[in-house]
This record gives sequence, structure tokens and C-alpha cells, in this order.
Amino acid sequence: MANTKKHLGSRLPEDAVELAGRRAADLKMPVGDYVASLIRADAEGLRRRAMSSAERFLADHQALFDEAEDPAGSTGKGIRAA
Repeated sequence: MANTKKHLGSRLPEDAVELAGRRAADLKMPVGDYVASLIRADAEGLRRRAMSSAERFLADHQALFDEAEDPAGSTGKGIRAA
């Protein structure tokens, strides 16, 4: 990913701006970099939760997938999983 930066104008509650400024100062980083790190962490968390949900779905339904793909147990009817 390129390290170019773009300006983003947004309106935030004053207390949120103050908190972001203090936290960024604690971390010795610019406020914009701090906000970007929060966005990245949120997006990664969403990805992680989606992958976890997909893994649980597959585990919960593995027997059905196995049955659909098992030609030995097949009567020749039905559909095969891709």
C-alpha cells in the first residue's frame, strides 16, 4: 500500500477530538496517524470476526458437505458440492 496521505474533513464531537489528541500525544504520534490506526484495527477486527464465523459455519455443516461430495454413498441423485 502506498504511503500517500489524503485530507479527510469530518466533524467530531469536541470531547472526541480532545481525547484523540491526548491519546495520540501519549503514543507520540500525529492525530491523523492515530485515527488511521483505529480504522485499520476496526477493519481487521471485522475481517477476523467474518473469518471466524465462516469457519464455525463450515465446521457445523461439514457432515452435510461430506455427504454431498461422497460418491460412494451417493445414489446418483442430488447435487454435488462445488
